[in-house]
Amino acid sequence: MQIASDGNPTVLLVEHQTTGGDAVAACVIYADLPIVAQLRPGARVRFSLVSVEESEAALAERVDALSGTRAMPN
Repeated sequence: MQIASDGNPTVLLVEHQTTGGDAVAACVIYADLPIVAQLRPGARVRFSLVSVEESEAALAERVDALSGTRAMPN
């Protein structure tokens, strides 16, 4: 997530343009990218601090759920 010079936050996905020097305030973990990609413009988003290990575990859960080996938590 970047903060533009006008103070508006923007979440850029995988194929985003070059950042042009805007401040990077947060990152979306890979496990949550599909959720963020489907948000409507102006939707409210809450970020939480997670460790690398928590991010990796969340991604493993998503992969397992998509492969049918584990149910996704709600």
